Amino acid sequence: MLLSASTFPEIHGYLHVKDNGKKSWKKMFFLLRRSGLYYSTKGTSKEPRYLQFFSEFNNADVYLLLSVKQTHGAPTKYGFCLKHNKAGGTGDVKLLCADDEESRTCWVTAIRVFKYGMQLHQNYLRPLQTKSEPSSHNVSPTVCMITFFDRI
Repeated sequence: MLLSASTFPEIHGYLHVKDNGKKSWKKMFFLLRRSGLYYSTKGTSKEPRYLQFFSEFNNADVYLLLSVKQTHGAPTKYGFCLKHNKAGGTGDVKLLCADDEESRTCWVTAIRVFKYGMQLHQNYLRPLQTKSEPSSHNVSPTVCMITFFDRI
């Protein structure tokens, strides 16, 4: 199962990243692990000694960027960013860019699953547990599904 500690997938590949305060973008090899997002300082090496921490997800949200090519000079139009929830302005926003839509979707979805995976799993189980418990009143499945989606 995806939510057990030993089976979290490792997502890896090239992303473009923009350093704060600079106009240029660098293409770097990134790895997404349960503990956060890392980039390799030596090509595509996954050895821990060559991995540098880039961001964690507990206090950050991921957003898709529109017109990132025009506004930030990105190499492609498939941008996304990690924005940290703590106060601090634009220094807390990390701009990233994928080579294509499929790659961007993969990265953004994986980050969201890593961040919200347990809550999504609990939201999925809640109606199933309610359905298996005896009820003193009849509730239609439609009402349960509406309640389920309201909690997301």
